[in-house]
Amino acid sequence: MRKPFVVLCVMMMALCAILSGCGKKKDEGGSNAENATVNLAESQYTGEWMAVKAEFKGEEQDVNEVVEGGLYLKLNADGTASLTGDGDESTGTWSESAE
Repeated sequence: MRKPFVVLCVMMMALCAILSGCGKKKDEGGSNAENATVNLAESQYTGEWMAVKAEFKGEEQDVNEVVEGGLYLKLNADGTASLTGDGDESTGTWSESAE
């Protein structure tokens, strides 16, 4: 029971790290082209994503064996996001930088 929980925690941390890279940056006086954001309706990331496999310490495992019902991420064109897994749903916002 402990191993699936650890794998789930690692997957959630990895997902948070990935999504934090999409966060809005502070304006540090750079050019507008440098700090521009992408129209989310045209983003390649907008849509529904399903985790299939996870890897932890070199061991690959099917996500459905670790998270009951699977792990789903939905990135909406209006900048909202939801993460669903193991019967729980978390919501937030997202953006994509032009870099």
